[in-house]
Amino acid sequence: MNKLDSEEQEILDAFELGQLTRSANWQEELEQHRKIASATFSQSSTISISVSEKDLRLL
Repeated sequence: MNKLDSEEQEILDAFELGQLTRSANWQEELEQHRKIASATFSQSSTISISVSEKDLRLL
């Protein structure tokens, strides 16, 4: 089972008791987070790797 810190446990407890409410502009916030997540996963990076000739032949 996951070990939660005290803040995470407090949030979970409030959720389970139905004490959490949505913010007034939750739809805008949700869309913003979706855009951020999409941009995060769509980024690509270039890397350089040195490989010995012997290992290259094995590949």
